[in-house]
Amino acid sequence: RALHRDPALRRWADQAHYYLSVQSQAAREAGFKVLSPAEVITALTGGAPANPADLRSLGEDHLCELVHLWRGMDTFVLQHFWRDDGKTPRVENECRDVLLHDLRPRLARLDVALTPERSAARGKRADLCAELLRDGHRMALPIELKKQNHEDLWTAWRDQLDRLYTVDPDGGGLGLYI
Repeated sequence: RALHRDPALRRWADQAHYYLSVQSQAAREAGFKVLSPAEVITALTGGAPANPADLRSLGEDHLCELVHLWRGMDTFVLQHFWRDDGKTPRVENECRDVLLHDLRPRLARLDVALTPERSAARGKRADLCAELLRDGHRMALPIELKKQNHEDLWTAWRDQLDRLYTVDPDGGGLGLYI
């Protein structure tokens, strides 16, 4: 991490970031806990997530279902992401709220709370956070959102989600970037 932040080594920043990601993944895998048969059955039968990776997969699945639903509905839900003129996209927080409105009840059925603007390390805030308390242990999945016209679209996954939010000790080093 020190090499990655060192301005004198800026030329090597991409390589340092790559190896930092490889090391983070190795640390996650080393700390992986094998699930009990009961936990596997619960997860496979539509129960609450068993671990942070399961929580991330659950979030991804529900997001994909929503996109499929929104694109095919006769009520054209996608219009809620645009201003009344139909040409100007809404601001990021308004779009986040549309997503939150539809995603929150889906996750709540599995005892997963979805909150906006959750506090993170260093006084920062993740756009959304999915959280679950299971067997006395908290699981968290930070979610960072960027619109297609945001100037940080191609770097926020690294500069915000990876650097600031996936450090949550209850998140297993994982997050979602939308």
